[in-house]
Amino acid sequence: MAMVFERMRAISAAATSAVDLQRAMGAFGLESDSMLRPGAEQRRAAVAARLPRPEWPDRPLVVTAIDARTGELTAFDRDSGVDLVDAVTASTALPGLVPTVNINGCHYINGGVRSSENADLAAGYANVVVLAPLGGRDQARPQAGQFEGLRRSPEWGTDLASQVEALRQGGSHVVVITPDGEARAAMGTNQMDPATRFPAARAGFAQGKREAARLTFL
Repeated sequence: MAMVFERMRAISAAATSAVDLQRAMGAFGLESDSMLRPGAEQRRAAVAARLPRPEWPDRPLVVTAIDARTGELTAFDRDSGVDLVDAVTASTALPGLVPTVNINGCHYINGGVRSSENADLAAGYANVVVLAPLGGRDQARPQAGQFEGLRRSPEWGTDLASQVEALRQGGSHVVVITPDGEARAAMGTNQMDPATRFPAARAGFAQGKREAARLTFL
C-alpha cells in the first residue's frame, strides 16, 4: 500500500492539468494490470455481491469512470448499455490496487481520480445535496504512509469548492455535507483501512439522520 500511495503522490505532484492527472493515473492502472489481472473476475463478483440488486434502478443514477488511455470522464447510466455491475466495478477500480475494467474494448479506472465528488454532473438541477465523505480534503502532500486524495487545483475546476461554486453560479441551491467530528474520527486517516468500515458506516448513518432534519427545501 505504501508503494502504491507513493506512486499516486508522485503522479499527482507532476500533473499539469486534470486530464494529465487522469491520463497518468490510467497509465499506472494499465501498467499494473499484468500483476492484478488474474483477480479481475473475483473482484467483479465481490462488487456484485455488495450491490442491493444487479439491475439499474428506475430513478436516475450516474456512475463515473475514467478512460485509462485518454483520461476522459465517462458517465454510465441505465441508457449507456453497460451492465450496472461492470459500471460500478470500473468506477471503483483504483490504479495499482485493482485491475482496470474492460468495457467494450475500453479500459476504465476509478471515477474518483477526476474528483472525489463529481458534483458538477448535477448542473441544471434546482436543488443539489452533495455528500462528500472526504470532505474536499484533497491534499498535495498527505502525511507519510497515508493517502487523503489526489491534488486538485482550483484552476482545473475539479476540486469540490470550484464545482459547488459553478453549481451556484448556474442557479442551483447547493448543500454540502461533510463528515462531522464523530464520523471523521471513525473514518480515521487511512481511507483504505478495512477496520474503519463498520465504525464509519455507523457514524455516517447517525450523522445522516441528523442532517436530514435541516434539508427542508427538498
